[in-house]
Amino acid sequence: MYMVRIIFGGLLVALAVSGCSTLGIGDGGEAPRAELPQWVKNPPSDTPSTLYGLGSGRTLEAAKNAALNDIAGKLNIWVASSSEASSSRYAGEASRSYSEDIETRIEDLKLNNYEIEKTTERRGTTTVLLRVGRQAVFRDTKNRLQDMDETLTRVFKKDEGSSLVRFAAYQKQLKTLEDASRLVRILGALRSDFRGKAYMDRYREYRRTVETMRDQLAFRVVPSENTRHLGQQLVSLLVGKGVKAETGASGGSGTGSIKIRDTVTREEVFNTNLVQLHIWVTVKDERGIQVAKAEFTESGNSPSGYDVALETANRKIRNHLKERGIFTALRLTD
Repeated sequence: MYMVRIIFGGLLVALAVSGCSTLGIGDGGEAPRAELPQWVKNPPSDTPSTLYGLGSGRTLEAAKNAALNDIAGKLNIWVASSSEASSSRYAGEASRSYSEDIETRIEDLKLNNYEIEKTTERRGTTTVLLRVGRQAVFRDTKNRLQDMDETLTRVFKKDEGSSLVRFAAYQKQLKTLEDASRLVRILGALRSDFRGKAYMDRYREYRRTVETMRDQLAFRVVPSENTRHLGQQLVSLLVGKGVKAETGASGGSGTGSIKIRDTVTREEVFNTNLVQLHIWVTVKDERGIQVAKAEFTESGNSPSGYDVALETANRKIRNHLKERGIFTALRLTD
């Protein structure tokens, strides 16, 4: 009977040890870590046609974004490495600025056509392996360029309206023109057989058109009684951009007029003069057609008098016009 108890006790110990092993409890009572998949420890190497990205996150979406950032980083290095050779194909583009532009603007590449190769989840963290075809990146980028190019062609080939109306329309396309030029450079780095010279020649011609029209502009600035100094400062800002401008009564020769209207609120608080200046700036062409309109509100204060406080408000608006850029502030561009 004693021997039976020993054997039975031994079986219990064996089962307990076996149970601990089954539960994954080792020495010290800690569960051993699950083995990482081989594709996580050694991701597949990139090929001439395919790039792989590995990323982890608390959710699948976060893991995918991390993997896409991994691929974008590789594209950054890859495109930048070929930028010097690519830049030589576009006459007039400085190699150094071109290279810097590529490196800082690689995020313009939209990595939409990716495939999820593998996923795994461990301790609340998801890891994903993505695959992107370089040809797909090229195709998507070229499609985006085509959309921009069609917009630019439609606007710059349209020869309607006054010169100021057309100038404003062209000005509003300058950002699209810059973005399209950047995509041309990126496409040239992605594929050596991409013919980007025709695009760049056309875009340089568009820029020359804008510059020529700007040189031909002549504004008459008509300030209100409370914005006389601001009117003169506005003239200075326009002249600084290469535009002819002068203050005076409305009418007369020129391609357009800029008229300022205002309302002023005055208040005295604790022997301090407070002024709030609200102005409307209207830009019209030589036929009196409104091309753009902007409004601004600023305040000023001074113990010396309302005139000093008003001048402070005028100066603040002038600084705003200068900081934003006179064409942008006047809504002559986006």
